[in-house]
Amino acid sequence: VLALGPAAKTYTIGGYAYNGGGRRITRVEVTLDNGASWELAEMTQPERPTPYGRYWCWTFWSLTIDPIRFLQCREVACRAWDESTNTQPGNRTWSILGMMQNSWFRVKISPLRTASGLAITFRHPATIEAGGWMEDLQAKEAPASAPVAAAPPPGLPSFMLAEVERHKSEDDCWIVLHGRVYDVTAWLDDHPGGVKSILGNAGKDSSKFFDAIHSAEAREMLDKYLVGLLAGKPAKL
Repeated sequence: VLALGPAAKTYTIGGYAYNGGGRRITRVEVTLDNGASWELAEMTQPERPTPYGRYWCWTFWSLTIDPIRFLQCREVACRAWDESTNTQPGNRTWSILGMMQNSWFRVKISPLRTASGLAITFRHPATIEAGGWMEDLQAKEAPASAPVAAAPPPGLPSFMLAEVERHKSEDDCWIVLHGRVYDVTAWLDDHPGGVKSILGNAGKDSSKFFDAIHSAEAREMLDKYLVGLLAGKPAKL
């Protein structure tokens, strides 16, 4: 919480930027109007480059502004540029190569009236002291009730895990998800993530891996590949 009293004439915001490719950060910009205009931040780079010209440590940045400007905006966002003129996208993006979000870093701003006068609260995307604003977004986007998988059809055979483990080749590929056994051999060539990502989990219980990166729709697509149940483990509904 930032009190906006007579003494609050300036306020310094700051953070760090990093490029995993070893390329030097050359510019950090801050916007208070969702990208309509940008202000150049001051940077501090204590690291010296490697003999190969690479930078592997954080670049620190800061910007001093009049805190009264926070009353005129709903968020502060920053973006960094590297020496290849690459920068961050404005919004979250999804890539089949990974799940990391590398969009502008946004901090939400809300005015607050306290006993001593006006103040400003800041909310980061993830939890720091109070809940992060992305948690509210996820709650809003979540369905009213979690989808319930259909009960497995009666009469399905049961397989011991040792038997499932024998089916781990590109010509014969089984996986286990929540007590259900699937023969996904026919799906390998059509899998958006490629063949290797499935073969790496073939013949195993892949429940945690699958749930971490797949949607409910992907789970439903597996129904036609169901061949049985894992012995000794009830199928999860």
